Amino acid sequence: VITSDDLFPVYFWRTQYLTGMSENAIDSRPGGVHVTKKIGAGSHITMRLMKRLRGTTICLPRSTSSHIYSQDAIDCARAIESASKQGNTKSELGFKISHCPWTFTKDALPFSKFVLADREYCIDEYRRETAELQCFKADSTTDLDSQLFAESAILGVDYMIKDAESRNAHDIAIEDNARKEQGLISGNNSGNSMSESELDPATPPDTSAANQNSRHHQQEASEDDFVYFYQADDGQHIYMHPLSIRVLSHEHSGYADMPDVLEVKIRHSMESTITDEVRQQFKMLNHLPLRCDVLFVEPELKDLVSRKSIDKFRPQLAHRDKHHAARAR
Repeated sequence: VITSDDLFPVYFWRTQYLTGMSENAIDSRPGGVHVTKKIGAGSHITMRLMKRLRGTTICLPRSTSSHIYSQDAIDCARAIESASKQGNTKSELGFKISHCPWTFTKDALPFSKFVLADREYCIDEYRRETAELQCFKADSTTDLDSQLFAESAILGVDYMIKDAESRNAHDIAIEDNARKEQGLISGNNSGNSMSESELDPATPPDTSAANQNSRHHQQEASEDDFVYFYQADDGQHIYMHPLSIRVLSHEHSGYADMPDVLEVKIRHSMESTITDEVRQQFKMLNHLPLRCDVLFVEPELKDLVSRKSIDKFRPQLAHRDKHHAARAR
């Protein structure tokens, strides 16, 4: 799993020397929540349809989430929600390794807070960071203390490269099995015949007759199990306003036929910060941490839907226009 610790001291070096932020400043806000893209009326942006399993923070593009949201995960999420209503908060949502987002999972990297990293990805990242550290160390403006820190960081990264290069058969089998599950390689090219229970002992298969019978009678996944919304395709916290999504849903008679990717022209934008009140108003963003900065955008709907769909929501759209006009005064 990639976290800041996996690339330490590289990420520490980046935050300390490249951004000039103190460690306390970094800890004072949730990581990676700032909107850096300047969005205003007339701007164009690419947005991707996101799919979140209701009641969880697991949120990925719809186009890549089919193997993540397996029936096992959906059933588990339902059980957790039911247990939570009864006061049991100790349940955990589990995933098979092959069902988790990896660095090679299509479109997942910009959106997934945690991903499993394959060895090639780690090695490439470490080598790139080593080159940056070497340049930083060789810079004539770098003071002595910073050079010593860079030397220490380079030694640490070199050690991580050697560790990543020493892959064993089990590591290779896990990665190949995940690629096979995600349709990136065929079963014949996996190169290893290890079973799922051998690859992921934390989730051994249950082959009991009672379990198989209960699975047969479990409710299949439905649209009610998920929350859908559009987000900027680079992973920034830029979201389409729920009213615009309702208009699009009406145009396409539901989420099933809504496009995975939209190129939109912005009509209005509104900055906000996630609070308990915002979570109540925009339930689609319940997975975001408190104090997360977000930007809501409203596209030029005439470029995306028919006049009939716009007419159906014209009173609500007119109300939004009046709201923006009042804010501008």
